[in-house]
Amino acid sequence: MALTFFSQQEWDKILSPVLRAAVPKAGICRNFPRAMVYAPIALQGVGVPHPYGLQVIKHLDMLLRHPANQTKTGAFLEAWTLSAPQSLSSLAVPRSTRAGSSSTLRVLTYQPKPSSILDLWHHFGSLAESGSHGWVPEVITIEGSADRLVQALLASTLGAVSNGSYKAKVGTACAQILTEDRRDIIWITCQTPGKFEDQSSTRSELIGLMASLLVLDWMSQAAQLKRFASQPSVEMACDGLIALDKSFSEVHLSSSGAQFDLVSTIRTVLRHLPLQVHRRHVKGHLDKHRPFFQLDWWEQRNVEEDSKAQAYHRLLESTGRSAASNPRFFHELVSLFIDGVKSSKLDQAHIMELVSLPAL
Repeated sequence: MALTFFSQQEWDKILSPVLRAAVPKAGICRNFPRAMVYAPIALQGVGVPHPYGLQVIKHLDMLLRHPANQTKTGAFLEAWTLSAPQSLSSLAVPRSTRAGSSSTLRVLTYQPKPSSILDLWHHFGSLAESGSHGWVPEVITIEGSADRLVQALLASTLGAVSNGSYKAKVGTACAQILTEDRRDIIWITCQTPGKFEDQSSTRSELIGLMASLLVLDWMSQAAQLKRFASQPSVEMACDGLIALDKSFSEVHLSSSGAQFDLVSTIRTVLRHLPLQVHRRHVKGHLDKHRPFFQLDWWEQRNVEEDSKAQAYHRLLESTGRSAASNPRFFHELVSLFIDGVKSSKLDQAHIMELVSLPAL
């Protein structure tokens, strides 16, 4: 159905003789309201999938999945949408549902040339505040010298450690990007974006990785690093093994998989960074089993991040800031909005409800 564009009325006409013959065989009145025939069983309907809904789901899946997985179809779709920005409107999508696409490189271009990491943070933060596109961490502080941090990046001696916290449908994360001697540190703290039902410990770990990669991207821009040149390397540590596996895997993503928006965005950042990023898994909560001084360098940093992420979680709860928006990320190739709210994945059952049920 990826290439079919029948309207809902056309599908109803096609299926009319089929249903008139099939519905009585199921013990249902021939003239039973078609809205109830197509309605999900969970809503006391018959649960017959509407072909128009299947068509819409296939279209949305194609728009989300192919660009994220860098397929040939994805390259074609990106070229298509760049040459005809309004072309997505020709797809048969339900009311209040839309998918957006853009060029990653165009979105990330910074003018004028940045002078510091904090300049970039403020610049992209102002872009995020001006509309629904873009996300930056709420808190970034630098201890020591930003210049020495950039030099450590160029010398491949920089480390990045992140950790997430999740409790009562609220997620937070903290990260630090630092030199080996810990004289120079970038501290990053943020709330996990997304609806309450999107929140999980894995999503919090993912946003910690995302925040670290954003700052590394800004550092690369400040150092004027170019892709395909001699690339410095950075080791990135996290105790969330699932988050690391999802982010650094080359297995194609499913648009209906959990945290699709974050995982696909992280993979895009990793592809475009002029850096070699190496993953490291650190076991979490080791301070519960051994004294802090007996932990290695990475394990100690992980404990510090965990403590700060939990402290920020308590701050959000105490100030009543538990709800978080879910804006489209700067590096997010394609995003799906329903009723003006970005979805973290393609929820096929919800799309089918939007298509099958009459508008209230």
